[in-house]
Amino acid sequence: MGSSVQVPTYVLRDVVETDVLNAISADVVSHILAGPPFISVPGLFNFRDLSYPHTTLTSLKQNYIFRSGMLAFLEDEGKVKLTTGLGVKKVFDLRTAAERDRFPSPEIEGVQIHWLPTAQDTVRFNWADYAVGDPAATMLKMYQNILVTHVPIYRAVFEHIRDFPKEPFFFHCTAGKDRTGVLAALILRIAGYSPDIIVDDYVLTRVGFEPVREALYGSLLGKKDLDESTTRGILVAGGIMYETMVQFLGFVEEGFENGAEGYLRNKLGFTSEDIETIRANLRG
Repeated sequence: MGSSVQVPTYVLRDVVETDVLNAISADVVSHILAGPPFISVPGLFNFRDLSYPHTTLTSLKQNYIFRSGMLAFLEDEGKVKLTTGLGVKKVFDLRTAAERDRFPSPEIEGVQIHWLPTAQDTVRFNWADYAVGDPAATMLKMYQNILVTHVPIYRAVFEHIRDFPKEPFFFHCTAGKDRTGVLAALILRIAGYSPDIIVDDYVLTRVGFEPVREALYGSLLGKKDLDESTTRGILVAGGIMYETMVQFLGFVEEGFENGAEGYLRNKLGFTSEDIETIRANLRG
């Protein structure tokens, strides 16, 4: 008799809310990363197809838009997977210039890496700043700031969707969590996805960056003398909370006429015709 593969038992909500100072079980991580929406690309982490899950009512076309963490560890085999296997033509880097200098992206033959400076200086937070007040509300302030600072690169992404519907691309920041999560949420809302599906997509990042968690947070993880407020700030800023994306989606719906569509129109400068083209191209 053949041996059966034992599937680990876990509650996904408990897994994704594991704080960044603690590891997630390797068996659980492997099991989740082995299935959709995650795609294995050697040297990349938190890489996944934004079109999952597929529904009959609202669905992005498959293998067109991907989201990821940074490219600093990308291997040659991974480059082949991106270009030959997935047909990626462009990468949008959402990071700051300083982050790009610290963790530069490798060149990928046949792929354009697109970066633009932020519209204004990003508000700088100390770790302890995240420890003040309600954690989800604190993260919401950061996400509201991202909607302002990242107007140029967000506009470029939606222009690509409007003008190049047959050229697959992906976007990333460092961990693929905040700036990437905000952009992913906007795209999914324009495509017609419900808030609960968007929240589910957002929280998967905690599993997605687990393989490189120590590389991302290593300098902090090794410190033994962190004060209480700094430790709490790290847990808030580096972790994942369902409530963060719930509150962000609520803000977008209430803060802009017609929600995400209003943001594209009023902040990114798209016309109603542009938005209809973008929506049609997303759905294929």
